[in-house]
Amino acid sequence: MHGNTKHGHYVGRKCGSPTVQSWLSMMARCTDPKHLNYKNYGERGITFDSRWLEFSNFLSDMGERPEGHTLDRIDPNGNYCKDNCRWANAAAQQHTRRDAKLDWQKVHEIKHLYTEGFTQTALAEKFGVTQSTIHRVISGKRWGKEDSFKT
Repeated sequence: MHGNTKHGHYVGRKCGSPTVQSWLSMMARCTDPKHLNYKNYGERGITFDSRWLEFSNFLSDMGERPEGHTLDRIDPNGNYCKDNCRWANAAAQQHTRRDAKLDWQKVHEIKHLYTEGFTQTALAEKFGVTQSTIHRVISGKRWGKEDSFKT
């Protein structure tokens, strides 16, 4: 299928729409041992829905990639499939990283404990994050509004 025009997209290795590029990158991360990030995907057993071997099926399930968004797995240990993927901006993706230490429950707890008089230093130690992360949570610069991270 590479090199063909399908659904208004040029499907090729060197060019194509942002949606095609996301699709090609996803497949390479999962299948190409020479890919820079293969160790974090294919080597860990992360795969993709076999229907997605065809770009038209990927496009049907995911739609066009919105500007400023990339393909994100909701469960970072799960596979690429319709139920586990979304188009997300960088801020939303920070919360689904495997090394993310905070979730919404912890964020709410941090904010509550801060109003109860806990210092940022004590909160950082309790939650295993840096004091600057606590500051960003409390100030709303990170984990600000829950709705801003939903797609």
